[in-house]
Amino acid sequence: MNDKFVGNAAAGKRIRNGELRRDFQRLLEIITDIREPDFEEVEALANKYRFYFDEKGAVKQIPEERKAVK
Repeated sequence: MNDKFVGNAAAGKRIRNGELRRDFQRLLEIITDIREPDFEEVEALANKYRFYFDEKGAVKQIPEERKAVK
């Protein structure tokens, strides 16, 4: 890794939520792995945050459920 990328990373915003930060780190590790990615783990992380993959492989978000106001 060169200094250009380290400098850009240091200028970014830190994810404050520890669980979110660990999940994001794991996703980065999965997509940069030169071996076959673990799609089951990716799908599990996606589902954890209410995302899913449609039949074409596109990432979709599950719509928020709105409670009826009386």
